[in-house]
Amino acid sequence: RVFAQRHVLSEAGLTHLTRRDRAAERIARGRWSPRPWRPRLGAARVLAGSALRTMAGQLRHQDAIATVAAALSTECARSPDHALLELLPTHRASIGYFAHGANYVLHPDAFVRLAYRNAYQPYFVEVERRATTPKRARARLRNYFRYFTSGWTQPDHGGQTPIVLFVFANANDEASFQSAVDADAVPLATSHLPLLAERGVLGDTWLPLSTHHRTRQAPHRLRLRPGSD
Repeated sequence: RVFAQRHVLSEAGLTHLTRRDRAAERIARGRWSPRPWRPRLGAARVLAGSALRTMAGQLRHQDAIATVAAALSTECARSPDHALLELLPTHRASIGYFAHGANYVLHPDAFVRLAYRNAYQPYFVEVERRATTPKRARARLRNYFRYFTSGWTQPDHGGQTPIVLFVFANANDEASFQSAVDADAVPLATSHLPLLAERGVLGDTWLPLSTHHRTRQAPHRLRLRPGSD
């Protein structure tokens, strides 16, 4: 993205990548084709790729995700102590799990595996623009609560317990979320975009959702576990 312009791969670019990676070109075009398409007679033209259509309908949300991911990548590259081991975008970050006799899927905005010196920690990243009322905040955490009480979190992540990082548009939205939820079972910390821009994603910018840890911390200093309150 440059000066509010958004660039995507052309049809020729998709063809090149799928042939290089020996992937299914038809599936890639179905998800990422920028070709204009009219789903039915008289309907407005939309992007042919289903994933691109979804992203186009959520531009501000996708921009915020890209901002956080880009900042994290840049800061890790400049830090002698940090390494970005894994950064999965939305369409690759989903995790399926089994709980209470049924299959569920967790859909974070991104998944990150971050190393600090000789230790690493997995994180789910959520960029939130709506879950600022008690009802919406609790609904937003329901799937995370189910996942963290399913017994699958550590087996899924090499014995590590992930931490959920929620990013909000501003300090007021973050404060509303913090006061609206009580998620003892979910290791969770929050921040907001202006603070991340000022101090950095790796800085002391994350406020744990905990009655005992009320100071902002760097992500590698967060020592949150389910039920840590």
